[in-house]
Amino acid sequence: MRRRSLMLGSLFLQIIILGSFNRALFAESTVPELLKQLRDPDQKVRVSAAEALGKMGPRAQSAVPALIQALQSGQLLAEKAAEALGEMGDKAASAVPALTVAMRGNITCAAASSLGNIGPAAGSAVPELRMVITKARTMCTWRAVTALGQIGPSAKDATWDIARLLGTPDPALREAAKTALLRIGIKKDDDVSRWALGLSSSDPSVRRDSVLALALYGTKAKSAIPELIKSLNDPEPDVRALSAYALGNIGAEAKSAVPALIEALHYRRDWRLRTFAARALGDIGPDAKSALPALLDRASFGFSGRDDECANAAYALGQLGPEAGDAVDVLTRLVSNYQKDVRREAAGALGRIGVRASGSALEVAKLLVDYEADVRETARETLEKISPETKNAVPVYLIELESSTATVREAALKGLGLTGGEAAPAIPAIVRHLQDPAAKVRSGAAYALGRISPGNTAILPDLLPLLHDEDFFVRQTAFSTLRALEPEASRTVVELRRLMKDSNPELQAYIAAYPLSDLGAQARAAVPELIVALHDPNPKVRRSAIAALGKIGGEASVPELRSMLKGSDDRITAAVAEALSYIGPNAKGAVPDLRALLSHSAPEVRGQAALALGEIGRESRYAVPEIKILLEDPDVMVRYAAMSALANIQTGEENGN
Repeated sequence: MRRRSLMLGSLFLQIIILGSFNRALFAESTVPELLKQLRDPDQKVRVSAAEALGKMGPRAQSAVPALIQALQSGQLLAEKAAEALGEMGDKAASAVPALTVAMRGNITCAAASSLGNIGPAAGSAVPELRMVITKARTMCTWRAVTALGQIGPSAKDATWDIARLLGTPDPALREAAKTALLRIGIKKDDDVSRWALGLSSSDPSVRRDSVLALALYGTKAKSAIPELIKSLNDPEPDVRALSAYALGNIGAEAKSAVPALIEALHYRRDWRLRTFAARALGDIGPDAKSALPALLDRASFGFSGRDDECANAAYALGQLGPEAGDAVDVLTRLVSNYQKDVRREAAGALGRIGVRASGSALEVAKLLVDYEADVRETARETLEKISPETKNAVPVYLIELESSTATVREAALKGLGLTGGEAAPAIPAIVRHLQDPAAKVRSGAAYALGRISPGNTAILPDLLPLLHDEDFFVRQTAFSTLRALEPEASRTVVELRRLMKDSNPELQAYIAAYPLSDLGAQARAAVPELIVALHDPNPKVRRSAIAALGKIGGEASVPELRSMLKGSDDRITAAVAEALSYIGPNAKGAVPDLRALLSHSAPEVRGQAALALGEIGRESRYAVPEIKILLEDPDVMVRYAAMSALANIQTGEENGN
């Protein structure tokens, strides 16, 4: 087991220690230390302390007043304080007023999540949470909806604010809304006939309650289909919209509602009904194919109409499958829409239509570089679904490689990469773009080569120069591709060894810190160059070389690393001790030097020395008396390191290693 850096304020080791020590005593002794760090002048220390208190959960209840005060700090610390309060659950109930106020500032999401974790005790925050979900949709909307559900029945006033989100094209938000309504306690019983009868009541509130209950029944509400169809014309907008949602929730068995839902798509005065109706038609599926012209009409409004309505229409067209082949042109235009839900649903629809949408491959490929992760993933899935014909797009991709727009060239390269071996004829053109003036295009070219031709060592000479590209991401992509082309990494290591002799210290530091470290034992041949780098005048190069030698392991570098334990730079000394902990038992020769560091004036050095001795194992058993002294160290992290080291040494003795 290997350790990460022991940094002030970090409580990574707490996870290990809690399994072996009394939790209550641990909390009692640790919270005062963390509260002290919460007032430290260094913001990093304060933030780490807040994170650590959150990991302790309810056991850190005594920290609630200090964390409430931290909510008024800068954004990062305030967010961590809010998160910590949420981890304490109802033990942080006294923080509800402060968290409610914090939602009006720049930590809305974190405060909303925390209020939800506090649960029913956060009932007074319901009005503020309702304001969040009725504003423009953001990630905070999902957090607030989830929080209202966690608060439970006392959030009943938010019922219809939440219900109106059931028609959103965002799948995560739809599910959160449904879950929240169930947790609030909307559905009272399973008497569908009673709720269906309620739809004809003269009392609007009864009709609203009835349709909401039916909306959450799913296919169990199929006996209410006739009443739900009639309710699409209810005077109450919410009843109309939720009737459409309920019909969609029933699915294919609600096909008799298709004509009424098509009519609802043309209800000009009610955009919410149109939005819900479009989604419902999609949920009914291929049996709603007669809705194709109306859905095309609504999808076309994506260039001038409401985003949710357009996105749901695109979704519905996709649910019709190959029957919606006539919608390909409209959907292809929608993949460039400014709104992410529209782009995602349009791309997904093209994938469900299948090979008839193969002509849209290039436009969909442009979404592979979209700034929204879910849009990128949908585009990737769509391109794979239309793959039987995607090879026909290769000539189009090749034409787009000559575009004057870097984003278009990048998208074409990503598309070629997803085409796989079928794009092999494009390799020469892709190789040329390894020298493209735009970094993202060079990175895209490296990516494409790895996907199209894994194991093709003939292109190694073209890729190796990218290891010293000026752009970090280009270097990283090139290295990942080299790993795919040459798993044994022999030629890659030769090039990396050459680059370690470069005069550019930034490049040297990168090569040591990333490729050589990632290769680990495969980079043993580079140990001589890394040992030379240990004496580089640039501290960044030295630290990177130290880390790489630790990851590579073996005994060869131990003598040089031992000599560096006696330096005057505490950061370097701690880094060397950490590297020795990675080397583990093979670093047994460093035990005397590490023992000497247990009394070092710098806590980080003491802690890392203890951790290294623990990783070396039973050969460190003679250092146990000195390590035990550190159990009383004034620095909390050193105490944790000592505890961990003693546990590892004991395990090593028991296992004989």
